[in-house]
Amino acid sequence: MSQHMDALARANGYRFARASMKREVKARELLVSDVLREHPVPDWLASMLIEELLRVTPRFQSKLARSLVHGIPAKDTATVGDLTYRKRRVLSELVAEWEAKHQRRASGRKAASHTFGAAKTSRTAVA
Repeated sequence: MSQHMDALARANGYRFARASMKREVKARELLVSDVLREHPVPDWLASMLIEELLRVTPRFQSKLARSLVHGIPAKDTATVGDLTYRKRRVLSELVAEWEAKHQRRASGRKAASHTFGAAKTSRTAVA
């Protein structure tokens, strides 16, 4: 019975660690590319599917996740622990590139919406 309880406690700890990591990524406090660079891979992360980890990032779609996984190359059902350090590093660089591009697009949209709103208010003030 003790072994059963230990396994449940360990699984609960894994779920808690993954949930915490997912919250940090969604809040943009942590990047998935940084999670992939961790060496050695924590136990709670080693058993997580790569696609599941990539999908934590907001706006990261399944199709893109699958294409990145196939590009390293790895199986669709591969876990983070299945990848070699080199493959994780390559995947981390690809994800970091995507995150940087997405961040530039998001900041460009915000800047454009602010200037549009400023121009709109200045026109109404003149009229």
